[in-house]
Amino acid sequence: MRDSVLLTGATGFLGSKLFTYLINKGFNVVILKRSYSNIWRIEKKLKYAKFYDIDKFDLRLPFEENKIKFLIHSATSYHGGSAFDTNLVFSKKILDLSIEYNIERFINTDTFYNYTNKVFYNMEEYQLSKKQFVDWLKIKSQNIGVTNMILGHIYGSDDQQDKFVPWLYEALKNQKIIEFTQGIQMRDFIYIKDVVKAYEQVLSFSKESGYLSVYVGLGEYVSIEQFVNKFAEVMKKNSQGSVSKLNFGAIPYKGEEIFKPVNIECDMILPASPEYNIEAGIKDLVNQK
Repeated sequence: MRDSVLLTGATGFLGSKLFTYLINKGFNVVILKRSYSNIWRIEKKLKYAKFYDIDKFDLRLPFEENKIKFLIHSATSYHGGSAFDTNLVFSKKILDLSIEYNIERFINTDTFYNYTNKVFYNMEEYQLSKKQFVDWLKIKSQNIGVTNMILGHIYGSDDQQDKFVPWLYEALKNQKIIEFTQGIQMRDFIYIKDVVKAYEQVLSFSKESGYLSVYVGLGEYVSIEQFVNKFAEVMKKNSQGSVSKLNFGAIPYKGEEIFKPVNIECDMILPASPEYNIEAGIKDLVNQK
């Protein structure tokens, strides 16, 4: 029998990809969701997992009824009070229960945005709650193996349409002229399949207490302009793009921006031997459309 994994955030972009991977690999998957969560990303495979609606059941129940070996925490909230409740209060509860029920490894999902020394407008509570939970992870790691996954700029199919890459695909497909800022911001774009590979590698780590920080990315930064140009090039080759002009510098920057790569201190970079560089990732994404 394969190991049991408790997964939060399974209905989201990253969580749904992790869910599919775990099911396909034969893990016993237990997910925490809300009764009103939109399950469109995982609906076809939901029958292969056990799930608990946390607004209807005591949070202790999934820990009592299942012998969980790993907990992958990918649930997050970006908005107001729900950010505090989800990113700190809920996260702290499942961390404490993981320790109480002797789970081997707590795998947390973090973001490079929290390592910029900048506070972004309308994201204050999100950033603060995420940072505070990492502090709790460090404190509690004397009692449980903790891996904190610091994600670069992830992209792939089934992401929210208001995110940059889905917006870019639709714009390149349907517009003749697209206006951008100068596009000099630097990002480490990491394709979703390589992100899942990084989590897969963490699941193979030996059992031990302590805190381990993992940066998930290619370790290579490209500008937004470079990424957009490469995306347009791939779509043109696939006869999917209608754009005739990419107008960089046409619109001003709004509010805070991250322009330069941030030197994130971590114990290791994953995935080892990524399969998708920028061009390969874009090609795979476009071919799924």
